[in-house]
Amino acid sequence: MNNPNPLGVDHVYGPDQLGGPLEPWIVRGAIAHIDEHLAALGGGGVVFEYGCGSGTPWFVDRSAVTYSIETCPAWGAKVCEYLHSTRRVTGYIMLANEGSNMPPLIHCMGPSEGFDVVLVDGRRRVECIEHASGAFRGGSVTPELCRVKPGGLLVLDNAERDRYAKAVAAVDALGWDRTDHKTPDPRHASSQYGEICTAVWKRPRKEGE
Repeated sequence: MNNPNPLGVDHVYGPDQLGGPLEPWIVRGAIAHIDEHLAALGGGGVVFEYGCGSGTPWFVDRSAVTYSIETCPAWGAKVCEYLHSTRRVTGYIMLANEGSNMPPLIHCMGPSEGFDVVLVDGRRRVECIEHASGAFRGGSVTPELCRVKPGGLLVLDNAERDRYAKAVAAVDALGWDRTDHKTPDPRHASSQYGEICTAVWKRPRKEGE
């Protein structure tokens, strides 16, 4: 490809479908959705990523602070090295954690009022969605645990996968507005999915909105 990824990972989709080098690897429409949201905050937004990568520099460039939890320390070090080499270290905080307690660590990071954008695109996505939203499988809701600011966005990549269905339903039950951004998946065109979906929920600014 004409613009190789400086982090050394290959893209398997065209840039008109998913993010290209140094963009989040989510559906293109979701990238525009998040970009518009962060632009409206004038560069003052606070972002949280479950899993760092190609999208991390993109978020750092558009936010006041970006936080990441990364389960592979070697990969996290590579991303940090790239950020340092391009002078993007200011406003970036990473926690590398290989253990099973990764999802709840969102409660230990960032401002008390939460994040303007939370992206779930790594391991243990069901638990990550639960801890980010405060909505748990089985109908349990703990609003005080929600780490998405009122008016903020919660983003789940690969929302089409069956194993995430209960987490999707739990957030839907909160009544948050949801937008599904989809693109065909040529690698699995004959499978039960046939497309990739990035779901973006917007938390109401006031409860009941």
